[in-house]
Formats: sequence, C-alpha cells, structure tokens
Amino acid sequence: MRTGDYDAWSEGVAFAQGATVVSGVRPPPVRRGTTFSVAVEDSSLNGTTQNATLRVISNATGAEVSWGKSLPAEGDYQGGIFTSGAFSSRSREHWRITVPGDAPIGRYLVRAFAPSGARIGQDVVFYVIHNPYPLVASGAISKAELETYGYDEDEDGVNLNGGYGSDQDNIRDHFTVLYEWSPPYSVYPKLTAAFRRTTDESKFSFLDHAVAAAQGTTSELETMRRLYRLVTQRYRYTQPTNLGDVSSIFLSDGLDPAESLQYGKPGTQLGWDDDVMGAQCYDYAPVLAAIARSAGVLSRVVSSEGFLGGWGNHFFTEAYTPGVPHHGGKQQNSSSSPNSDTSPWYVFDATNPDASGSTPYQYLWERYSEGIAPQAQYGKATFVLSGYKPLGTTTNTVTWDPLGPTDDIGADDVLSLQAQYESGPDFWLTQSGVTGILGRGEKDVYRISKATTGARAVSVRTAPGGGNTLQPVLCVGPYVDPNGPPVESEPGVAPRWAASVPVRCADRATTYPLPEGESYVVVFHDHGQPDDAYPNPDDRLKLGDSVQYILDLQY
Repeated sequence: MRTGDYDAWSEGVAFAQGATVVSGVRPPPVRRGTTFSVAVEDSSLNGTTQNATLRVISNATGAEVSWGKSLPAEGDYQGGIFTSGAFSSRSREHWRITVPGDAPIGRYLVRAFAPSGARIGQDVVFYVIHNPYPLVASGAISKAELETYGYDEDEDGVNLNGGYGSDQDNIRDHFTVLYEWSPPYSVYPKLTAAFRRTTDESKFSFLDHAVAAAQGTTSELETMRRLYRLVTQRYRYTQPTNLGDVSSIFLSDGLDPAESLQYGKPGTQLGWDDDVMGAQCYDYAPVLAAIARSAGVLSRVVSSEGFLGGWGNHFFTEAYTPGVPHHGGKQQNSSSSPNSDTSPWYVFDATNPDASGSTPYQYLWERYSEGIAPQAQYGKATFVLSGYKPLGTTTNTVTWDPLGPTDDIGADDVLSLQAQYESGPDFWLTQSGVTGILGRGEKDVYRISKATTGARAVSVRTAPGGGNTLQPVLCVGPYVDPNGPPVESEPGVAPRWAASVPVRCADRATTYPLPEGESYVVVFHDHGQPDDAYPNPDDRLKLGDSVQYILDLQY
C-alpha cells in the first residue's frame, strides 16, 4: 500500500503508534484477504528456538481471532536495528499475519508474548478495511475504475511535496466532481481522497471514522448502511458550504471515532449540542464518497439535472456493492425472467428529505432522499411519484482531469448514467419473497400484474434482522406507460406524465389489495405525521435509518 495519501505508510511500511486511537495516531490499514508483516524485537528471543507468540484481538469483541500467522526462516534473525554504531544484539522476528477475505471490518490489536509468556511491549492497533483489488483481478471492474472511484496505489511513484501527496499522472482518486447542470457544464472538483485528514495532523482522519462506524460489518452493503447513517446524522440541511475539501466539514470540529461507532447504528441521535454541521446535497454526497473510499468501497458522486430524489437538481452517492441482487424483482412479467437488480452500483442518498423543516409533510411525498436503492428503481420512483423522468444524470469518467478546465465541459467529457436511471428495467413482482432495503425517506417502486400473478393483494413485512426502527407500508397506484404521450409538454419545459401515486395514500397499510390490470406498488416508511404537520428538526433519532423488508403475494 505505497501511497502519499496516508502518512502512516512509507514505501509499504506502517509505523503504528500505540494500543489506542487518539488524535494524531496513525493506525495502519490492512485490506481483507491480504498478508502483512509484523516485526517483534525483544531480548528473550534467541533467533532459533525461542520465538515470540502473536495474537490478534478483535477490538469489537475483545476475543482472539484465529487468523493464519507464520514466521518464515529468513524472518528469524538477530541484529535487526543499527544503534550506537553497531547492530542491536536483541533478536528481531518478522512475522506474517494473513487477514481472511471475509474478516469483519474494524479495529484489531496485535499482542506479542515472549517465550516465557510475558508481554512484549504494548498492544498495537491496526484497521481492517474492504479490498477492491480482487474485483479488478476478476474483471468485475477495470483498474482505471479502481484508480478513479477508489484508491490509486501510486505504483509510478509518489511526490510527497506535490498537491495532496499525489502521484503525478493518476490523481483522480483524490477527487470526485459535481456537474452543474446541462452541457456545457460548470465543474466543481471535490477533494474526497481515501484516508484524508485535515491539514491539522492532530485531528482524526476519514479512515478513523470509517472503520469505527463500519465496525463488525462483513459486506460492502452493510458497511455503506452504517456510513450512510453516520453522514445523515452528521449534518442538518441548511446553508450551502460547497467547499473544495470536504474534510473540513466533517473532521474539523474534532468528532471522535467513538461517536462515529455510536451514530452509525440505529437508536442513537446526534444532537445539536454535538456540533451538527450545516450542509446541502452537494456536501452530503462527496462526504459519503470520501468516507466510503476510506473503508475500501468504490464510490462516486452522481449529478442530476432534475427530479431524482424529488429535487429540482440533486447530488447523491453511488457505491459499488458486489453481490447483487440486494433488491428482488424480475425484468419482465415472468418468474423465469432474469433478475432486475444486476448493477452493483447502488444509490446511497444521505440528504435529509425534510430539508430545513419549513415544508409541510404533504409536499415532501415526492422527495425520497435518505434512500438505498438500485439505479433503475431510484429512477422509476421519480416517474411514479411525480410523472417526470430523470434528466441529466452524470458522473465523472475514468479519464477526467480534476485539475483541468472547470467551465464549458461538454457531454463527451462526462459519464452519462441517463439510461440506468431513466430507462432501466422494471422491478416486477411475480412471486412472494421479494426483498429490498428502504431508507427513511425512500419510496421503492415495483410493477405487478394481478392477472398474471393471480394474487388478490400484496403485503410487506420486516425481514428477520433487517432493522426495527422503520415500519414499511404500501400504497398501490395504476400503471402509467412511460412510452405513452405526456400529459404536459411545452417547449422549453420538461414533459410530464400522469403521476401514478402523486400523494401518500390515506389507506396505506402493510397489506394492500390489488386492482385489476397492472399496478405500481410503492413501499415506504410511514413517518406517522399528518400531512399539514411540519418536520421537527430536533427529532433526529431516525435520520439515516434503514430497514430490509420482504414483499409477499396474498392469494
């Protein structure tokens, strides 16, 4: 892991500092499925038969983990350090520790013991993060995607005196970009480097917070659910900041990793006295991208010209989450059809849909931020709830220059995601057991045919272990053909079709009857407030919460 991005590393060597994480300490990150070396030196080691014993302890459980450890013959020797004009007489051992490919993300300790059983030194803390490199080896992603949306290992060398410690030809991993709005674009590069810390080296880094919030998770999806909640809790929707370096609005006030561990999980609330920061969607999105990259998850910011998330223009995060389908459904109206959920790029929209709290709930139905969804389903929600189709959905290419021109960027210079959001597959309900993940403000949309399924109703329930803070409910509306003529089409104005479910239905329930013909089923969290009520900005307890649900057909 040779990189100038994280200053605990120097040509592949990490200098860990102590057994605890405090401001200014740089615990080394290690990727799952890799092997790293540990040097142990003590006078009790004789370099032949009297060897140390190493134990790896999970900081989350306090228990030892059974990882592979070895001491190669060439790693067992004397005189490892040159001091006072000669090599030390104390024996040094170079152990190798292998992190399993499915090891939980989080903080771990290395503990060394002398042959007598006495402790050698103090515990040393290190981090385990996700490993995107096997995705490159398997062909799932390209090396250029890894270097742009995740982490560039700087194999061509590092200029530590350069901008942000970057290497000189592949610095795209340090940034993401906001495109406003239609071509020719104005471009705002946002510094989102993995492991980023502020210029004050006494502060914690994104890595510290990412590992704390993701502690114990074993998949990229579950890690992102934690990070998404933390970022949602960290901010209130208020005045714009739009700073180039997003670390300054997350790290600068001294947020402690112990708080990130706490607020990444449901049932906790970051209060106003905890220095909640002001932000808008163009802050939420790049901050989540930065902290995701620090956890080893590929991520990027998506720019929308209109209607995605129910906003006029919007920014949100996509994260690469292997192992789809996470949501169920079929591409066509048949149980034998291919799965509709096939793209591992998933929406994580951390922006608070309640905005500043100055809008009654009846006008917030079309906003479905705080969402976790496939690209296609997120785009379908726009059409079903408002009658509009997504517009101008883009992200940065793998060849863009973050230090290049910022004005008059053409359509050929961006990566268009328009087809994924506007015309992606429907999520057909053809059988029971379809599952999905629902954020607090989100509306998931499925298509169903009563005649084909023979079902009289559809019901929703919480999946075992899927979360208990949100209660999913259903609305059902008529199918609207997106290929039919719009009901409103004026020059210079975005065309609009009839909205299938323009308002939250008054008879929402966990079981909902199906009308004749084809329908849309909308799954959402009922916040339980009357439509004329205003959001309470002090009630932050469920911000960032999510629940896994199951849909069943009733016959």
